[in-house]
Amino acid sequence: MSVWACEQGLTLGQVATAEKSNEITASPLLLVLVDVKDASVSIDAMGTQTTIAGKIIDKGGDYVLPVKGNQGLLEENVKTLLEAYLENDFAGVKVSRQETSETRHGRIEQRWYYQVNVPKTLRGLKKWKGLWMLGLVIRTRETGGIESGDVQYYISILKRNVNVFADQFAATGASRIPAH
Repeated sequence: MSVWACEQGLTLGQVATAEKSNEITASPLLLVLVDVKDASVSIDAMGTQTTIAGKIIDKGGDYVLPVKGNQGLLEENVKTLLEAYLENDFAGVKVSRQETSETRHGRIEQRWYYQVNVPKTLRGLKKWKGLWMLGLVIRTRETGGIESGDVQYYISILKRNVNVFADQFAATGASRIPAH
């Protein structure tokens, strides 16, 4: 497993994972080796764990973490909340939004970014140290007349700033937010 700085294109640290192991065990080791103070840290969804998020904050960093089904009810709670907001066009909710469109290498990609502050009523909120923002990215792609798309949910300690969120997401060309 590696830690890298996107903007600089540098690998900052590496830890080999044992056979049949994963980043859940490697991430804490890397967080000991690498200074994350004042950096935004993202790990793929498997590494979205309360202990890892807490360690990032304890070391002075910020986290932007994708949400998937491996975090208990977190995905269900975030998805249900954001889908309800989206269905009502975020009526009565402070939302930051942005839409982008890119055409590269014969592919048209559109993205819709949404960010809201975490409501105090979010179930499981207290488990996530510093959790402040929920993010949603809806992405559609058309390549050679074939359309596809995906939806990704995020949790973060960062304050709402959809421009930064969108810029960081786009910088990777993937569903990860890079460190800065």
